[in-house]
Amino acid sequence: VTYKMGVSFNIFEEYGTYGSLQLNSVSDRDESFAFGVEQRLFDDMLFLRAGLPLEYDAYSYSFGFGVKYDFSPDMNFSLDYSFSDLDKLSESVEKSPHRFTLGISF
Repeated sequence: VTYKMGVSFNIFEEYGTYGSLQLNSVSDRDESFAFGVEQRLFDDMLFLRAGLPLEYDAYSYSFGFGVKYDFSPDMNFSLDYSFSDLDKLSESVEKSPHRFTLGISF
């Protein structure tokens, strides 16, 4: 069983910088924390993201970016990419997870 609880907060709202902190509780290991930061650019069209796990040694860091385009007030398109370094669990950077997400909201 996995439980996750998190909070998001403004670091520098006037610059579009936001942070998050998440607690992860899994039944077969100790609790772990993760910290993330997001920088929003170009009127919330481009997003740069980075994250670090705390007290968890299965991976060391993650980063990514997102692009969002509003077609109209009621419809938008988004594309996200993320990379997670699995440290000792992966043979190389090429074999670590690279995730892509394509979204359309209406």
